[in-house]
Amino acid sequence: MKKKGLFALVLSGMMLMGNAISAGAVYESSEEIAFAIRPVDVAENCLYDGTGYEKTIYINQEDIQEGETLHFSVFIEAETQQMDIVELMLETSSEKLTFDADAFVKPTAVYYQSNQTFTLPDGTSFSTTLKPYSLGSVGMNKVYSTNCMFSSGFNETQAAFSMNLMLMPGANHEFLGGQSDLFSFLDLDVKLSPDIEVGTYRIDFAEPTEEKKNPNYVSLDIADHSAGDNSKYIDTVPVLKGCNIRIGKKGDIDGDGQISADDATRILIYSAQSGAGEQAHFSENDSEAEENFMYSLASINGTTPNATDAANILTYAAMLGAGEEPDWNEITAQN
Repeated sequence: MKKKGLFALVLSGMMLMGNAISAGAVYESSEEIAFAIRPVDVAENCLYDGTGYEKTIYINQEDIQEGETLHFSVFIEAETQQMDIVELMLETSSEKLTFDADAFVKPTAVYYQSNQTFTLPDGTSFSTTLKPYSLGSVGMNKVYSTNCMFSSGFNETQAAFSMNLMLMPGANHEFLGGQSDLFSFLDLDVKLSPDIEVGTYRIDFAEPTEEKKNPNYVSLDIADHSAGDNSKYIDTVPVLKGCNIRIGKKGDIDGDGQISADDATRILIYSAQSGAGEQAHFSENDSEAEENFMYSLASINGTTPNATDAANILTYAAMLGAGEEPDWNEITAQN
């Protein structure tokens, strides 16, 4: 899915003046603003595709441990910073994916035990115990400020997160370091339940509800600072991008949740293509990460997928059909 736009999550703020704008409105501003969810510090047991419109993490179900956590950051991409108030609600597509409320640190809360020093592209250095975020600023005295009032909360199941951010009156309307995504806007950890099923899950913006006035519960106030009148707001719609988490399991190459003859057939086709000197592939997309992920699920013996792996899958499927509990180690030991 190809859309013009930029990465995004979003924040939430109280409205003092002006009108809120929704993601469903038509974008008419001369400058496009985007918020996006991007995985960061991807674990070794995950594969990450950072090339698509929306980013995807791939992880084998067998590799998910108790307390498995994925790290995400929200980035803004825009040419200029004119935001005064941001409002957002995020949600996961399953209660098997939950936000880690205990690990969440507000931009206004102490993050480091002692002062940490950062250097901006223009050479300016500053020290702070706060974790710098994209709407913060460094004054002439080289003191870092968050410039904002911030509130946030999680629902009871921790599958949804909402926040409000309002920049203080008179705050410097520039991105920290002069670039919108030089620093993240927001950081969140997401925990995976060990019993999560095979499938594709999402971290995304909340769907519309009757209780919320804004159709996607995403709004953004922008003051026309160039005109010197903070009471006039430009309706601007951010581009919003969620993030995908794909869970797979060994032998289930097509990702339908079943280990069957269809999966064995895909391996035989792959093996035939490879044997004929053709460019063999499992994925129908151009994603290298997806191809590597499907390859790993097909490599039952830990080698290049071949007819033996296909036979092992057929044995596994037959045992399942007979009501048995197949074990990959026992099946592969017979070959």
